[in-house]
Amino acid sequence: MIIGSVGIVHIKPLEGLFVEGGSWEEVAIFQTARSGALLRAPLRVNKREMRPVGGHQPIFINGSAANTPFGRFSTERKPETGSILKKLLR
Repeated sequence: MIIGSVGIVHIKPLEGLFVEGGSWEEVAIFQTARSGALLRAPLRVNKREMRPVGGHQPIFINGSAANTPFGRFSTERKPETGSILKKLLR
C-alpha cells in the first residue's frame, strides 16, 4: 500500500503504474468538520490498484490534498482514517 495526499494533477504522470482501465474507488468521505459544520469540499480518501510488482498487487491510497499530507484532516480524524486503511490490508 502506498499512501499519498496529493492533488490529482500530480498523479496523472504516474498513470502508467496503475492497472489499465482501473478507476479510483472511494474508501472514505467526510462531509463535516470536527464542529459538525458541513465542509465546503468534503475530505476524500480514494484507492486504485497498481500494476502487479513481484507477485504483489499494490494499491495507491490518496487523501484530499493540502499544504501538508492529510493537512485538511483533523488530528482526531487521522486515526479514524488510519483504521479504515488498516482494514484494506486484510
